[in-house]
Amino acid sequence: MLQWGQGVVIIYKKAVWTLFVLIAGLTLGFAFIFVSDVSKQENSNEAIDEMAEESDKEKEKAAAPEKVSAEGKALNPFGAEVKQDEMTEAKIMDYIHKMSHQKIHAEEKWGFIEITDGRIDWLLESLEETTEQLEHKNVYEQILRRWQSSDFSHAVEDHNAIWELQGGNVGKAIRLLSEQEEADYVKENK
Repeated sequence: MLQWGQGVVIIYKKAVWTLFVLIAGLTLGFAFIFVSDVSKQENSNEAIDEMAEESDKEKEKAAAPEKVSAEGKALNPFGAEVKQDEMTEAKIMDYIHKMSHQKIHAEEKWGFIEITDGRIDWLLESLEETTEQLEHKNVYEQILRRWQSSDFSHAVEDHNAIWELQGGNVGKAIRLLSEQEEADYVKENK
């Protein structure tokens, strides 16, 4: 039979153990709720950022005055009178090739067009609008979709794919430019 002191100790131990389990359970519950709320907040912030970015692009397009030639004809983002439905395979290759020069190192480069979101978007729309049957449409679309996502990690391969389609024999891309080299190249060629 238990003595009075032993009974109190057992009850005390059970109470402490129950309290410990209760506190641990509450702590885990609050941690789960907190992590869940943080995750929801991050997802919400990402969605807001994406919407703001899309809105900024739309504002940029709307705010940009349409440029016109000396004859009063509308110019595309590349400064030419060619409309999206008039784009040719050769012209698309030329634009992508010259834009890729911003990102790559080659022993020789001829021509430069600065990469902008507006130019990338315009070219992607042109792939759908042009009346010409584009033999290498999927190549252009893959390159432009990566660039649209600011992924230039394949710019050497992108340049060389277009360069080969154009029959290139001098000026093969060797490597990506460093950030500083790219900034200097853009500054020198603007």
